[in-house]
Amino acid sequence: MSIEFRIAKNDDISSLHEVWKKVFASTDEMLFFEYYYPKGRCIIAQSDGVVVSMGVLLPCGNYLHNKNTYPCAMIYALATLQEYRERGLGSAIVRKLLELGRSAGYPVTILCPSGDSVFQYYLNNTEFAECFCINEIILPDSFPKSNEAPITQIDPREYLNLRNPLLSGTAHVAMDYHAINYQHKLCTLYGGGLYRVDFNEKTALAGIEKISDKELLIKELLCPPELLQESISVITAKFPCDEYIIRFPAPKDVIPDSRDYSDIFTPLRVRTRKFGMIAATDAIRYSIADEKCTAWYGFAFD
Repeated sequence: MSIEFRIAKNDDISSLHEVWKKVFASTDEMLFFEYYYPKGRCIIAQSDGVVVSMGVLLPCGNYLHNKNTYPCAMIYALATLQEYRERGLGSAIVRKLLELGRSAGYPVTILCPSGDSVFQYYLNNTEFAECFCINEIILPDSFPKSNEAPITQIDPREYLNLRNPLLSGTAHVAMDYHAINYQHKLCTLYGGGLYRVDFNEKTALAGIEKISDKELLIKELLCPPELLQESISVITAKFPCDEYIIRFPAPKDVIPDSRDYSDIFTPLRVRTRKFGMIAATDAIRYSIADEKCTAWYGFAFD
């Protein structure tokens, strides 16, 4: 069996749709290809004329680290048909997308693996290193709710303007408008949206999706630390569900799985876990190697 790697052409779009539908259990396929699919920046693996693996490179803004700004792109929609897995197709496509991105002027590339085993795979087979992590907590419906602060749905431009100040001092991906607008469309597709919560002179931001009628995912919650519990109380009052999954930035220099937030969320535990990886050109690789997996990826469109 011979495998050919190449950049996808317009004639391959229908095949990409088929790979997406066979690999991903999601309903956002049409939205992605209509709004975000980057022509000329999709690498496919083809076997006997059939597309069996794919991956795309999405320009998404800048990586901000220690007052430095680096244009960055993210690798997305990595998918390989079941019968062609464990043959190195995914890592080969990742390496080719890295080359493609660097030739297009993106010295930093980010990737969000789907689990710990996939993290290890890319650590072993590519130049990606751990960099991003999240705090994640699962709350039951019994968590105290509050209507004491106004919560308002906002448009992507307002969200973008408010987002970076809330991440000041944290290494993070400062997403561009196109990326934030795509996340807005995803949130809306899944029964949520982009929201702000106002506490006198301070503001919290949240990107929200409904996983199901019973589960709500707050994909990004950004707020001053002292307003974390209050922000969650307001959002959960707005969106009644049986269970809430909430993601928010981890404090700098916290090692994944090492911090207990039971003083805030008694008797529950917040898990700090690995979330994303980074690859950079030699000129800047060592300057960002001290992040210890505490940078903020934010929206990964997962």
